[in-house]
Amino acid sequence: MAYTVDELIRINELFETANKVWIERDEDRVTLIVFIKKGLYYYNLGKREFNLILQNFYIESLNDIIVATLDKRFVDIKINKYDKDFPIQIILENSQTFYMNEEEHDFVLEALMIQQIK
Repeated sequence: MAYTVDELIRINELFETANKVWIERDEDRVTLIVFIKKGLYYYNLGKREFNLILQNFYIESLNDIIVATLDKRFVDIKINKYDKDFPIQIILENSQTFYMNEEEHDFVLEALMIQQIK
């Protein structure tokens, strides 16, 4: 199942606040079971999605990109039209580099538009 960026942010939040997690890996998928006070949540993730959750990408990294851009600390964006999976590369002034797909990039752009209206 493919998750939206909003859903992955929620999964990342649950993962970070969980009482316990159970992880089961196979060749190309990861089953994540998150235990919280209210119950259990089951997710079938791709390996990239899971690795980004482990890195807190969907909370911390996306926020870093948005804040840096709003603070005009954004450095560079590159698009590789030959990379169908993660064609967008964002490089911040501290040399942090993020590779993302179009949906993740669209999420950042939408968040920036909302912040600029405020």
